[in-house]
Amino acid sequence: SVMGEQYAKTERHLNDGDGETIMKIINPRDPSGSSTLIPGRPLVHVFSPYHDPTSKTFAPLNVEQWTMLVSAKKARSIYNSQPKQGASQLFDSVVLVCAVVPVDLPHVRDVLEEYCDRIVVLGRSTADRYSNWKGMGGAYPFVKDILEAGKSVVEMEGDYYLLLTNADVSPTENFYQYAGSILEESSSSTS
Repeated sequence: SVMGEQYAKTERHLNDGDGETIMKIINPRDPSGSSTLIPGRPLVHVFSPYHDPTSKTFAPLNVEQWTMLVSAKKARSIYNSQPKQGASQLFDSVVLVCAVVPVDLPHVRDVLEEYCDRIVVLGRSTADRYSNWKGMGGAYPFVKDILEAGKSVVEMEGDYYLLLTNADVSPTENFYQYAGSILEESSSSTS
């Protein structure tokens, strides 16, 4: 659990009880740094892009991740620009959250600032926790940490939906409208 919070100009650091940073939230849309939390009732789409050092043409990512970022940005824009349907609408906005391991941030930050509403730098990776992973191709995030990254940008008392996908799964233009209709059908059938 998060015991303390420390604020910087455009970043919010979440610390554990011993002062170790467990996440750092970067808000590229608000240079004043006044808020890293998302208001309202959003659908938080969280994924974990990574630096691909083998990609020459599409560096610092790979073609699948670039396609995903462009597709998600367009789908988010379409959803967020549609007229709001009032109380019946399950979520009032789509927010893109990119969860990255610290070693990848210097390589991908400039790219992610263009596409992500929030960038969350995870405080650990497999390379930090398991010494035998260091020679196995890199630092990988833990799924729990990716989910926590998505949850960290919303107000704890608020309502929100959390969607996790791989960084190479590209949503279609109407993906978020479709997700909303599926959630509505699901919630009405359980009432």
